[in-house]
Amino acid sequence: MSALPRGVSLALLVAACLVSWLLHGGLATAGHLGFDALPLYAAGADGPVAAFTDELMGGRYPDGRFHRPVTSLLFWLDGALGGAFAPGRARLFDVLIVGVSAWLAGLAAARTAGAGARRAAVLAAAVAALAVTLSPAQLDLAPFPARRAEGLCAIGLTWTLLAASARDVRAVAVGAAALFAVWSKETGVLAVPLAAAGAACAAAHGGRLRAGARAAAAASAAVLVALVARLAVLGGLGGHAESGLAGLRGAPEVARVALEALSGPAGAGVLGALLVASAIALVLCGRARAALLACGWLAAALLIASLGGRPHAWYAGAAIAPVAILAGVAAASLRTAEPSARTRVAGALGLALAAAAVSGVRAPATRAALDAASEAAALQVEALGRALDTRSRAATLDAYSLALVREGREPIYLHAPYSLEAAAELLDAGRVVRVRCPGLGLDDARDRPAADLVVTLPPPTAATGPPR
Repeated sequence: MSALPRGVSLALLVAACLVSWLLHGGLATAGHLGFDALPLYAAGADGPVAAFTDELMGGRYPDGRFHRPVTSLLFWLDGALGGAFAPGRARLFDVLIVGVSAWLAGLAAARTAGAGARRAAVLAAAVAALAVTLSPAQLDLAPFPARRAEGLCAIGLTWTLLAASARDVRAVAVGAAALFAVWSKETGVLAVPLAAAGAACAAAHGGRLRAGARAAAAASAAVLVALVARLAVLGGLGGHAESGLAGLRGAPEVARVALEALSGPAGAGVLGALLVASAIALVLCGRARAALLACGWLAAALLIASLGGRPHAWYAGAAIAPVAILAGVAAASLRTAEPSARTRVAGALGLALAAAAVSGVRAPATRAALDAASEAAALQVEALGRALDTRSRAATLDAYSLALVREGREPIYLHAPYSLEAAAELLDAGRVVRVRCPGLGLDDARDRPAADLVVTLPPPTAATGPPR
């Protein structure tokens, strides 16, 4: 399988990070967006060891229980560098996640493009990296710190594929990549089939089954380590109340929402049709393994996302890389040593798929809405800070918005009551603050110490209620 020269690989990484910074570095820099950002920063203040020994958000999340040490560790580092109340500075981590994800997807596409075709490998890498960096789905990920889990998991999964398909496959490398993925988010269990598929595709004919089994065993060992740690920390599997196999009934809706997030203005139907057409064209060109690998990854990612029981646009994060890799490998058909009508068609379809996958990258209305929501989120934290300064035992905020509602799109979530409690903890660690919004449905009944201050929120404006 082809690999990029080291200089080209480094240039691809730098270019991906630069484009990511230009697109996302200045987004939502007034205040952190999303319910879980501030609780994650508050948990990060407990130290790096707590990332492994405590549940996600340190028990501050009232709607489920999770164990994601890699994600938690990143928030410890970000918080230590002052990112909790400096979204512009913290955005550097989100930019790097997008850039590294794009770089790894480019490397995977180059390796999958075929042996002995360096120009094809470079084209595949460039198209795949651009498709990841410019994906409109990044607008549902990069401006929201808590959704770093999606990007980190994607990094781990692509890393697993690369480690398993290397010339000299090392079980330690495959296991480390798989552990990184599953400790970023539960979707990381996909590392097992990805490792098996990557190793089998790279192995010589006759040794594919053995190579796939060895790689799958290494990834399975990592998943087992993560499972044991999860059981020890949570006392069970955790998750949301509705998480489980019953969520598979909602798989079509999860797929629809994810494809809409991936496609932007091009539309989910156009993107889906180009996905199928590109895969068929690759099969007809003799690259069935590449098509099956990318399509299998995409389908498995959407199925696992459906187990959560909630269709959200940010679940598209697990699907960005396989779509980009498929587009890159198909586009590389234009640079084959022996071009034909079939390879030209496959190449054209790959470029069309890439174009559809980046069609919503500009999205000025979405960017303006994200900045407006960020400013509103910052104002909420400032109002909370003023309430803390009064040193009273009760306070009421003048106004409160749970989310900025968008027609035809998922709302942009600001702060839930537990988010503002975490903000109060970061602002004044010496006081126990409870934030209540009667009737909202996000209060929880955890057994907690008596409050030094109770902050009551007015009925939310422009709110949608709890995300379900």
